[in-house]
Amino acid sequence: MLVAGGVVFLLGKVSPFQICPFCAGVSGSWIVMTFGILAGYFPFLEYELAVAILMGGTVVGIAYQGELRFRFPVMIIGFGIAYWFLNHLSWLTFGIEIIILAVVGYAYFLRPAGTVARANSPANVKKLEEKLKNCC
Repeated sequence: MLVAGGVVFLLGKVSPFQICPFCAGVSGSWIVMTFGILAGYFPFLEYELAVAILMGGTVVGIAYQGELRFRFPVMIIGFGIAYWFLNHLSWLTFGIEIIILAVVGYAYFLRPAGTVARANSPANVKKLEEKLKNCC
């Protein structure tokens, strides 16, 4: 977790978008463990609990990043999906997990940052100031 989180933290210093290092560390850890289990490097029974806890942490992180009114449904659905994925572990479910994380990561960390940056651009700020001068 520390390695993945540290790498994302350092990348955040030089990249135009910010990704939560803790989120990346938790998600990255269970992704690596799941890959290790599927590749035969890690025994499933010894890593199952750790993967389950980290998947749950990812679900809570996703719910926390979202809107308040959707947190409870996201957690209920997310825990169910994580449970199902863990009980049906395969390369197919692993691929689906990666796709889901990529979509959620884009939606929460990449797209909003770009949207906010454009809204706060000097040109937009100048337009708003001009509109406010002519207001009332």
